[in-house]
Amino acid sequence: GEAGHQRPCLNSPLSKRESTVVVVDHVGDNIPVMEAPDTFIAMLEAAIAENPDANIIVATHPDGEQGDQAKNSKRRGYLRQFAKRSNVTFVTTVTNLWPFIGASEKIYVCSSPMGFAALMAKKPTIIYGAPFYAGWGIGEARNRGSFLQRRQRKRSIEEIFYLSCIESTRYVNPHSMRPCDIEEFLHSLSSGE
Repeated sequence: GEAGHQRPCLNSPLSKRESTVVVVDHVGDNIPVMEAPDTFIAMLEAAIAENPDANIIVATHPDGEQGDQAKNSKRRGYLRQFAKRSNVTFVTTVTNLWPFIGASEKIYVCSSPMGFAALMAKKPTIIYGAPFYAGWGIGEARNRGSFLQRRQRKRSIEEIFYLSCIESTRYVNPHSMRPCDIEEFLHSLSSGE
């Protein structure tokens, strides 16, 4: 929708800072059970501590308000203390984080697909979770779990894109509902055919 294409709007104290860091709230993404529920808080604390002079944009997802009300209430209370900081801005977004990625110098993610987008945009990316793109030598993986330790081989972002988006993904033309390759799929989306 229209909101998905808005440019980031920073309040005046933030807009005077030289750099911007984006922290992507992983609530709403498909998070593996092995990941601790406090990962996002640790990620936000690290972003603030490691970037004291930067704008910290926290991109949250509206789905974060769903689910266990007691946990969400505690989480919201904890996050309110960060919202009081002059360099932290919370932004609720549904789909498009590209304007924030484009405006940032560094991205902090857990298992968000936006981490992969940030890596493709050649942005320094700090990864706390265990998404498909972590542990292959791109970005900075801060999850030292055994899952990532099994990924011994170094891969380029192009290899990861090929393996995840072309080799391992099956596409269906949304109009004809028949299997197709990625080129036909993208063409069908852009042309409406």
